[in-house]
Amino acid sequence: MRGGETVTEHDRQVGRLLAEARKKAGLSQVEAARRMGFAQSRVGKLEIGTRRLLFSEAIGFARMYEIALSDLAPAD
Repeated sequence: MRGGETVTEHDRQVGRLLAEARKKAGLSQVEAARRMGFAQSRVGKLEIGTRRLLFSEAIGFARMYEIALSDLAPAD
């Protein structure tokens, strides 16, 4: 992560939920990235949890995948 932040289990869980939602929506990382205006590598990093998902990004993904925002929040 940027700034020396460490990857947490929470980040990995969010990433798994994001990847699962993308796959259920029938999109590749490349297509999801294109629709969000991101590089594919950014989506990949979000999905493996090495980049922390911003709230504004979560809103965009939830809209694109047609899911509730809460579907991207891991159960603690």
